[in-house]
Amino acid sequence: MNNSDHSNACSLVYIASFNQRLNPGLKLKISRQVVSFRNHLPVSHVIVSDTNFHFFLRVFSVLFSTNSTVIYYRFSIFTLFFLLPALFFARFFKSSFIIVELPTPFSLAFRELQNKPTSLFLIPLMAISIFPLFVANKIVQRGSEGFSLFNLLFKDKSVIVPNSYDYSSVNQNFLRKHPYKVFSPLRIQLIIVANVQSWHGLDILLEALLLYRKYQSGNKVPVISCTLVSPSSQYLDSLLSEYLMLLQDNLFTWIDGVNISLDDLSQIYRTSDVAISSLGLSRLGLGFCSVLKTREYFAHSLPVIGSSNDFVFTKKTSYYYAIDEPLSPEKLFSCFQQLPLWLKETPVNIRDITRPYCDSTYEAYAILKDVLIASDSK
Repeated sequence: MNNSDHSNACSLVYIASFNQRLNPGLKLKISRQVVSFRNHLPVSHVIVSDTNFHFFLRVFSVLFSTNSTVIYYRFSIFTLFFLLPALFFARFFKSSFIIVELPTPFSLAFRELQNKPTSLFLIPLMAISIFPLFVANKIVQRGSEGFSLFNLLFKDKSVIVPNSYDYSSVNQNFLRKHPYKVFSPLRIQLIIVANVQSWHGLDILLEALLLYRKYQSGNKVPVISCTLVSPSSQYLDSLLSEYLMLLQDNLFTWIDGVNISLDDLSQIYRTSDVAISSLGLSRLGLGFCSVLKTREYFAHSLPVIGSSNDFVFTKKTSYYYAIDEPLSPEKLFSCFQQLPLWLKETPVNIRDITRPYCDSTYEAYAILKDVLIASDSK
């Protein structure tokens, strides 16, 4: 469906607020999502900024004056209550179709907030923020909540859609083009890019690297090393302090991801052999997840090691090494032992193979088209 198909039937207002300086990855993701929407239907207003007075003023001004058919709002506990009157007015007095995207399932959000110093304030706020979601016509989720109060209240409104990645944003010069089938590696370079939290399973990876280090010292097998690109945090610093041996032996390298450029990150992708996706999804208590980084790795033609709890990639293939949950260092160590043989079967054109599942089929409009079509027929 192209823009002209919806020119007279649908227009959209996109609303999101967050700290843009501290979340450059999220800023990029949202900008790509907006581009995808623009490619498929008219977007009358895009309101994406830090959470401040100007943001609220602009949202109220637009929602009280616009005749847009669809309001797409990216949920935040810091803005929902303030925006509720405007969203209520748009839905019930202007007949707008309200779509609320929950970037993080509620059950996971509660876990995240428990580690914050302001948790005594934020957790109750998060709990009561469930109820204002009645204003939404549809709620877009990125993971399964399982049995919860949220599902009891909003099961009929919710739709679970996988994350997607804008493949066209990747410079072709940065694609990994190593012909795995024609080489026997002496060193296999792993890459993991994340704002490290417990569910990324970095502790599992580090422990598996230690197991492989002992195994490698007595056998003629490739050396496996890993580069982590992540912002600093108390959790990360504490974890790395327990595995100084790997850092000292150059088997593990940490790069602060706060100020790294896209070109520099793409160059790291290009010089890597295998990417590591989230390894601790079972810690979230979710049924299935849609890990955005997996899609980004595929866009760079990198094979991926990850959880079998992905929406789309649930089994081992020649480009996705799915490990059954719950993951353990021993399971990942076993995977490391098989990497040389697996890489010989890994195709070069991973980007082309995965694109129908991660880009054009599941990009922002395609994964929401049923919701947007419903807005035309309501």
